[in-house]
Parts: sequence; C-alpha cells; structure tokens
Amino acid sequence: MLPPSIGDRKQIIYEILRTHVGPARAITARRIGEMVGIPERAVRALIEDLILEDGHGEICATVGHPPGYFWASCAEDAREYHTVLRARALNILRRRRACRHAINRLPTTRPRQPVLL
Repeated sequence: MLPPSIGDRKQIIYEILRTHVGPARAITARRIGEMVGIPERAVRALIEDLILEDGHGEICATVGHPPGYFWASCAEDAREYHTVLRARALNILRRRRACRHAINRLPTTRPRQPVLL
C-alpha cells in the first residue's frame, strides 16, 4: 500500500483540526504528526497551507494550556487569535527596524578570514 499523498495528509490534518474545536481542545503539531506519520515541521507547513491557500482562517493556535492548534468555535476565538498575530507581527516589524539600523552601522562586507595552512 502506498503512503498517503501530501493532499491526503492535508485532508487528514484538516479532519483532525475539525474535531478540536475551541482553545480548550487544542492539539500540538507533534501529536498531529504522530497521528499522520509525518514530522512536526511538515504538519506546520500543511496547516499554513490550509490557512493561506485553502482559506481556512478558522484554524487558530494558542500557547496557553493546552498549547497547539484548534478550530475556532466562534468569532471570539478568532478575534483573540487575531490579536495575538497582530502583536507578533508588530514585534517582528520592531526587530526588523532594529536590524535595519544595525545595517547602517555595520561594515558593508564581511571581513576577510585568514587562510589557515
């Protein structure tokens, strides 16, 4: 028997998430990976694809207890996750700004490394 295709795995992950409704029922990427038989990183990539490519913005995540992904049970769940995403995005922009300022202070190119014989 052939292993499930990427599309089949994505569908399985979708079905798993549909049964984890609300933040109290969140499930970790690690656990989903164990259930589907793929690495955690692949689970995260397929969930991102479900959200961005397939339009399932109802898929949310929490770092609370339990941590993990869940299907929003209501607009309030999605609104709370939206607030978390906004805070993360703003923090990334602040870090980007700090990096841009560092670029202006740093030498243009890397220093030459001595050749060791």
